[in-house]
Amino acid sequence: MILKILLVIIGIILGLVSSGFCQSAKARDTITMTLEDYEHMGEILHSLPIRERHKSLKWKDVALYRCPKCKSYVAEWTEVCECGNRLDWGESEDLSVNKN
Repeated sequence: MILKILLVIIGIILGLVSSGFCQSAKARDTITMTLEDYEHMGEILHSLPIRERHKSLKWKDVALYRCPKCKSYVAEWTEVCECGNRLDWGESEDLSVNKN
């Protein structure tokens, strides 16, 4: 009986100590940024298409793409979505292969 009470007390102490470590780590990782940087980051995130993996009727993986702003599906390499959001697909190595 005394052993059980002792284990409970040790568990509570270890829980409090680990909670303190987690709280200090969370406060240390807090990042401050200017409003201009935040707005610029939002523009970048809204221009990158979201790639989703789905299964076709034949159970093969199919890649579908969504607009990050309006969440509608877009065809691959579409420049502007229905909502007017300009999408940035980056550069593809496949486009420069075998141009001869």
